[in-house]
Amino acid sequence: MKLITLAILRNFVSPMGYLKILLPFALALMLSLNLDAQQTQKKFSKEMLDDPVSVGQQFERKFNLMTVSKFVTDSFLNFVLLENGYSKSRIINPSVWPPKEKKYKVVEIQVIYSQYPRNKDFWLTNYHRLLADRLKELFALDSSLNDKSIEWTMVLQTDCKSESEAEKMRHGIAIYYAPIVEDTFPPKPILFNSSDSINYSKGYVELKRFDKENIFAKERRESDSTAYKVLDRHKEWQNSLVVCDWTASMYAYSLYVSMWHCLNYKKSGIKYISLFNDGGNSPDFLKKTGKVDGVYFCHSNDIHHLVKLYKDVINNGNGGAEPENDVEAILRSIKHFPAAREVVLIADNSCIRDFTLLGKISKPVKVILVGARDGINSQYINLAYRTGGSIHTIEQDIEDLKGSENGTEIKLQGFDFIFDSGKNGYDYKSGKPEGIPDCSEFNKSK
Repeated sequence: MKLITLAILRNFVSPMGYLKILLPFALALMLSLNLDAQQTQKKFSKEMLDDPVSVGQQFERKFNLMTVSKFVTDSFLNFVLLENGYSKSRIINPSVWPPKEKKYKVVEIQVIYSQYPRNKDFWLTNYHRLLADRLKELFALDSSLNDKSIEWTMVLQTDCKSESEAEKMRHGIAIYYAPIVEDTFPPKPILFNSSDSINYSKGYVELKRFDKENIFAKERRESDSTAYKVLDRHKEWQNSLVVCDWTASMYAYSLYVSMWHCLNYKKSGIKYISLFNDGGNSPDFLKKTGKVDGVYFCHSNDIHHLVKLYKDVINNGNGGAEPENDVEAILRSIKHFPAAREVVLIADNSCIRDFTLLGKISKPVKVILVGARDGINSQYINLAYRTGGSIHTIEQDIEDLKGSENGTEIKLQGFDFIFDSGKNGYDYKSGKPEGIPDCSEFNKSK
């Protein structure tokens, strides 16, 4: 017995003995940690999906919430829509997933409902159970989608006043993904000509890769394809200088410009592109009208340089407070590209901090106003009016503003504006809606 004990002790204290005894424990521990890591990657636990009613609020908090009048797919984004049908959980068209691309990354999943009745407490179907059953069906189709790195959103459609109207709406799961492609773009900037179809295709791939790596799902979701659709309606615009607001909330909107240009390079009249970010990281108290800076320039046939510029401007800051230097950006861009015939401004509803410099603009400005769902900052209508330009939204173009007289009325995005000759501009006919910023302080000379 003593000999056996001594042999065990000798084996234990030797280096190889340590390995023989500890190696199985180490392997077990690594396996356990690996399994734990895999489990922590899941967005929804088995317990939650099996008993969603008892953890209702906790279950809902796993999702962002978005309400829309009616769910409309945007064909410009990569997505697959799995149909469930009204109050059903079974996936009707499972064959559409996975997508045809060999490599892809899922960035957002939207679960689409109709909000009828408006108060969820009166829904006849058990809401949490239906949600859990739909997710179970989804994960049975592809278990890798149960991933916490994916952004999850619940979409409620409100344009239904009866159950029959609700039944006609789309119900299901939209999966948004970004194709992953190998980098085949030339390492140095190359200026393309109008016959370089291969290079413009590569440029589009480069832009899509930039989109995947730098534009968050939230920014994509809150954006729309206004710029893309307006440019597509106006291929007659030639020798144009596009000035893009490139602050954080505008990344996804403005990216559509260069994507449209690459897809329509033979007909595109875009010759120059500039980006502005209201001085980047400069403190707001140091910003002086007309001298804020943060304006960057690029030729439209140098896509590789443009993508690099997108990244560089993001790294230089997102602009700080809401007011932005639109007019300064236009003036600097015209000075840099004097051969441009007209300016196309891609902007949102933010206040124009340097509106008083408007008289210095020497070319017509066509304003493409994005994200204008809840109203319009009238500064942009007046920017278009005073420069002899035009204003455009996702569905509407107003191109004849030159002949405005006192009392002239226009309707834009469903809102009524009236021209006041005393103010030399347009304003809301019956009061500015909530949510539209008060920019009056920037309309006065200081």
